[in-house]
Amino acid sequence: MKQFLSFVWEILKIVLLALVIVLPIRYFVFQPFIVKGASMEPTFHNGCRPSRAVY
Repeated sequence: MKQFLSFVWEILKIVLLALVIVLPIRYFVFQPFIVKGASMEPTFHNGCRPSRAVY
């Protein structure tokens, strides 16, 4: 039982670390958008998926 709990604790630590790394990048650095309609017509077409990149 102790070995199982240790395994679960390791998995939780990995998942939490991954979320701490990925979420700020996802919301503050790269943010995907889906273009709908005729917005920026010559550049993007319906269904295009550009991403915002902060340099």
